Amino acid sequence: MASSWLIAAAIPGLVTLADLISSASQLRPQAGGVSSALDYTDRSPRDRVRIANRMGMRHGMDPPMRQLAAYILADVRDIPTQGSKAVAVWIRRKMTYLQEAPGVELLQGPYDSLATQTVDCDDAALLWQSLTRSAGLRTYLAGIGQQPRPGYFIHAVGYDAEMDQYYELIDDTRYGGAKTPILFKLPPGYYAEFWSDEPEMQGFWRDLGDGFKKAR
Repeated sequence: MASSWLIAAAIPGLVTLADLISSASQLRPQAGGVSSALDYTDRSPRDRVRIANRMGMRHGMDPPMRQLAAYILADVRDIPTQGSKAVAVWIRRKMTYLQEAPGVELLQGPYDSLATQTVDCDDAALLWQSLTRSAGLRTYLAGIGQQPRPGYFIHAVGYDAEMDQYYELIDDTRYGGAKTPILFKLPPGYYAEFWSDEPEMQGFWRDLGDGFKKAR
């Protein structure tokens, strides 16, 4: 069932998707959103995952994100089990994949993603985390790397800790060839890692294919 605040948020105020996106994107400076892409090319891959997760947790408390999440999840019967996938489906339908220039790593805030409707993998995962967190779900941006290279990531996906499920947010035939399944499975020889500042889970967590454990 939807949370009571989520049901209430879907009723008053803005009524069209265009209004919701416009409202969210216009409020990016006031809500602490990144008003232009953050260039973190020179930051370590782990720093990038930490920065993105911190942003997603913060934006998950923004009223504009909560209102947009309520719009997206209005017809979802069981948000704890279906909400993360519903948001992933929405992002894959509404956002267009745009590859960054070679050698450049930018992080686009969720308000900018809504304004431009273009994302790469980490932008999409940050937008997904912001929206799912707004719906009360315990979610993270997870960096995907190839063993045995800890702390080096080649992709970013969404991770729902309660469902123990990864979500692929990019659906573009230019990205990896064939259409990618929305339920992402960690390939053999790869790992996932996320960061949390929540009191009971502070630090980095790594999944080597057998579940997340605290990473050094």
